[in-house]
Amino acid sequence: MTLLNPGDDSPSFHGVVRDITDRRVAEEAELQRASAEARAGALQRTSQRVVTAQEMLRRDIAQQLHGSIQNRLILLLHRLGMALSKVTDGDAHSDIKEIHQDLSVILETDIRDISRQLYPSILRQGIVPAVQSLTDRIESMVPVRIDIDDELAHQERNDRRMLPEPGRLAIYRITEEALTNIMKHSNAKAVEIDLTFENDQKDLRVMVRDDGVGFDLDSAGETVGLVGMEDYANTMNGKYQIWSEPGKGTRVEATLPILAPEESTPPTTVSSE
Repeated sequence: MTLLNPGDDSPSFHGVVRDITDRRVAEEAELQRASAEARAGALQRTSQRVVTAQEMLRRDIAQQLHGSIQNRLILLLHRLGMALSKVTDGDAHSDIKEIHQDLSVILETDIRDISRQLYPSILRQGIVPAVQSLTDRIESMVPVRIDIDDELAHQERNDRRMLPEPGRLAIYRITEEALTNIMKHSNAKAVEIDLTFENDQKDLRVMVRDDGVGFDLDSAGETVGLVGMEDYANTMNGKYQIWSEPGKGTRVEATLPILAPEESTPPTTVSSE
C-alpha cells in the first residue's frame, strides 16, 4: 500500500513495512517453535539410545555372571568339596567347610539376585508374572493390592510376546523404581498397582500408588530415579506422569503403546507433573 502525506509529493510505505514486519515476526516464531521441537525430538531419541545401550550392557553382564563366571565358581566349589573330604578334622577342616558354605551361598543367592537385577529373566514369561514377582518382594513389609486387567492376562497367557520385550522391560523398570522409592522413602501402609489396557487395547497402562508421606515435586528436582522412569517411558514413545504432595502419598503412572517404537506412530509428547 502506498500513502501520500498531505502537502508532500513523496510517497510513504508505512503500510507495506508493517505488513512485512508482522510476517517476519510470525516466520521467526515458527522457526523457533520448529527448532525447539527438533531439539526435544533429538533429546528423546538420545535418551532412547542411552536406555537401550544400558539395558544391553546389563544383559551382557548378567549372561556372563550366569554363564562363565558361575561355571568357574561351580568348579571351584567342587574342588573345595573334594578337599574337604580329604581333611577330616582340625582347623583346616573347619576353615574349608566354612569357605565351602560361603561359596554355596554366593552361587545360590548372590549371583542369582545380581543377575535378576541386571536383567529380569522372568520377563520372558510375560509382564503379568514379572509385575507380580515385584510385589512378592515387598508384601512382607507392606500390603500390596494388585489389579490386573483380565483381558490382558488372558491374551498374554495365549501369547507371551503380545507386548514386545522393550515394552515389558519399560513397564517392569518403572514399576520396580516406583516400588523401590516407596520402600525407601514413603513410610506407606498400603500400595496399589494397576496394570490395564487403554485406548481399545492399543496401550498398556501401569499405575503405582501409595498412601505414604508424599513429597513436594518442585523441591524434589530431577532425581535419577524420576528421570530414569521417564527415560524408560521414552523408549516406547510413551507417557509418564507422577503426582505427589506432602502427606498425600504418591502416584506414578505410565502409558505405553503395545507396538514396539519402530512399529508405532511417531513419538508422543512425554509429560510429567
